[in-house]
Amino acid sequence: TAVAWTTPLAKDTGMKVRLVAEEKLASMLGWVIRGETLCCSWSGSASDMLEGNDIYATRDLGPQPIAYMYPSSKTDVGFCTRGDSPIKTPYDIKPGTKIIYYTFMPKTVYNALLAWGNVSPEDVEWIASSSISGAASMIIAGSADIVFAYPTTPANYDIEACPQGMGWIELNAEADPEGAARFLEVMPSQTFGVMSSGVPSCHGKWGMVTVNGYMVRQDTDTELIYHLVKWLAENYDRYKDGSPDTAGMTVDNLMYLAEHSFKPLHDG
Repeated sequence: TAVAWTTPLAKDTGMKVRLVAEEKLASMLGWVIRGETLCCSWSGSASDMLEGNDIYATRDLGPQPIAYMYPSSKTDVGFCTRGDSPIKTPYDIKPGTKIIYYTFMPKTVYNALLAWGNVSPEDVEWIASSSISGAASMIIAGSADIVFAYPTTPANYDIEACPQGMGWIELNAEADPEGAARFLEVMPSQTFGVMSSGVPSCHGKWGMVTVNGYMVRQDTDTELIYHLVKWLAENYDRYKDGSPDTAGMTVDNLMYLAEHSFKPLHDG
């Protein structure tokens, strides 16, 4: 996604852009907070960061003055299983269910899922994973039952391609508003909808649908942010087909962030 828009940006402006790959959300945000990078496509929980929960309970990653620069994607996300799993809704999660959690993100989203299904976090078996590909391998092998997943993530296509296929836990907020309300008590910043991107198995299934954004420090030069946002808005047609996510980099989604997220837009 970043390559899709930074390549024409560099050509137009002469800017030299360095892209750094990292899947650990807290590490990416830490680089921005410390001024080591301009921005990061961060989709972590702002409430966890602002409250200093779990991996954010450090001086560098606690409450910090960050802001949105521009949307990075409109994303489907949910909880996947192996296709032959009996777990189809949050209520199918029983004591002893094996849930993979990532060591680089808090368990908040998992606790919200368990709240929907009226299951105590103490009753499930937590399995740690430090990588997305490792988590996918555990789902394929049947050594774990559930993992938080983006349908567009390359490693999750491996689950889709395994003999048993891939399944998704339905988060149908319209059919079960009371369950969704319990989820939102734990993680209030989420919205639910029908997924339509990435692996075919998720299409038509209810998950979380959200707009993610590029985060910058609030004290980043206002003129720089203004001109970057202006270029992104005016050149959308040049990069919109560059990845599954670039189609979501629209001014409309920028306004969505302004209206629905408590993280502020940068002054630029």
